[in-house]
Amino acid sequence: MTRDARPLAGRRIVVTRPREQAEELLSRMAGEGHARFGILAEYVVREGSIGEEILKQVGEDAEVTMLVVGAAPAADGKRTLISWLAGQLAGKLNIPLIVVPGNLTESQLENLT
Repeated sequence: MTRDARPLAGRRIVVTRPREQAEELLSRMAGEGHARFGILAEYVVREGSIGEEILKQVGEDAEVTMLVVGAAPAADGKRTLISWLAGQLAGKLNIPLIVVPGNLTESQLENLT
């Protein structure tokens, strides 16, 4: 192995591990949703700017009819991912953006479905 190949191989591992972890988490969550509600979820893991990748995915997949995101309560003075996403996607997203508050009870969540 050449000296230059080692850092490159290390970078590939660093990029691959978070992706694998994300796919494992999403797979478990999709399984829970299917077991609980009988819904088959499709998930996609993409790399890049969040707003740009959402717009690309929506543009590439005509079956996407809404974007549902979960929101944790905002910390004092901190901008939330949801407000950032809304700013990035404002006027560009051609489907509804639905925000589900992270502080809902199990009962409240079940009433949404």
